[in-house]
Amino acid sequence: MEKLKMKTLLLFMITLLGINSVLFSQQWTQVSTPQGGGVTDMIVLADGTIIVTTASFNWPATSTRGGVRRSTDGGTTWENTVDVYNARTLYRSTTGKLFASYWPYPANEGLIYSTNNGMLWISGYSVGANNNIFSIHTADNDQTVYIGTRTGVLKSTNGGLNFTATGPGIPANTFVYDLDIDYTGSYIAAGTSKGLYVSSDNGSNWIPVSGVPQTDTIYTLKFVHFTTDGAIPENKLIAGSTNGELFMNSTEFTAALLIYTFFGKIGKLQVIKDAELEFLGAGLLRFGADNSVNAGFALSTDRGLSWYQTNNGLPSDPLVSALAYQVQGNSIRYYAGMFENTSTGAKVYRMDSPIGIHQISSEVPNAFSLSQNYPNPFNPMTKIKFNVSKASNVNITVFDVLGRHITTLVNEKLNAGEYETEWDAINMPGGIYFYRLETDDFTETKKMILVK
Repeated sequence: MEKLKMKTLLLFMITLLGINSVLFSQQWTQVSTPQGGGVTDMIVLADGTIIVTTASFNWPATSTRGGVRRSTDGGTTWENTVDVYNARTLYRSTTGKLFASYWPYPANEGLIYSTNNGMLWISGYSVGANNNIFSIHTADNDQTVYIGTRTGVLKSTNGGLNFTATGPGIPANTFVYDLDIDYTGSYIAAGTSKGLYVSSDNGSNWIPVSGVPQTDTIYTLKFVHFTTDGAIPENKLIAGSTNGELFMNSTEFTAALLIYTFFGKIGKLQVIKDAELEFLGAGLLRFGADNSVNAGFALSTDRGLSWYQTNNGLPSDPLVSALAYQVQGNSIRYYAGMFENTSTGAKVYRMDSPIGIHQISSEVPNAFSLSQNYPNPFNPMTKIKFNVSKASNVNITVFDVLGRHITTLVNEKLNAGEYETEWDAINMPGGIYFYRLETDDFTETKKMILVK
């Protein structure tokens, strides 16, 4: 099972570590079950098409096979577009081309691709006997293809037809579990069984990232670019280890800081974006059963400084193995795939959550209230906390000094609890603004100051 690149969402809301453990009010609901013993990866296309890779159960029996499954109706029905022993990972390039690894046992594991949103898959490169593909990434409009394998990073310059080993720096016989390229195209990072590595010359040479022990196994990494005060985006590399360590680079990709230590194993980071926010949240994943740590779903909205959890509607100690999402108007629909390792263990759940609203306490407040925004004065981001004492229609709007409507931050029916939303005023002129909370039977208005 450790050979699978499982992408399991981790809950780690441990009070002793200073992590905020709170339940969201949103509810997960199960869709139908694709064939397989567990979901190994998942993506959702812009039109809502869901594509998952699944592993078989009870190898080498063929009664429950894995492969690539596709749903065009939100998970109500599934089509087995590729039916093999095991499919391990999925990748969608910037051109829209889909790549996946598959294992047509007893033949060798290889690479397949699709140019029509997963309806038809074409067989490509085979990695050879006793090898696996754990991760895939492309560049140069898919002419350059990188794959992470049991023997390091391989590179193709002809669209994935042929591969050769990349340059020195990563130790021999190292498993490469995850790959990513930064938004400038200047760096490629590799999470491995022997630490974290970065290349600034397209894989010709690899440098170990200082601050990350080479005895650590890095199962997940992600480049993100935060935008602060309208300045040039900060290029950040975040990586998680099986020792439960979460790293983030400070200023250079050759140096990383340990920003959290969790119990259990971190299997993958998922960055979630909408049309307005560069970095909305990250899901931490783990793989494997550990009775001392519950599995599930966790989300951070402040670059990993605090984490919020919801397992509402998921089974007990859910071994969530994959995460995808789709932005739908003013909400995000999350999809979570399970790896239960049973004959029907590839379960899929979904949850809708309003954009920009986060419940930070499930305790029922005594009354409705609206807090002063913070920071105040601000430039350009500010946060607003508010209490909802009973399930109500909640509306928070922003006005200028002339009473003109600027934006609506919240317009949802919310359950009782303490919430937080934020306003990004990057495109607004400096000055005095007002924000108003309105519910079914409560109204309050406060003033805030934007300084530019």
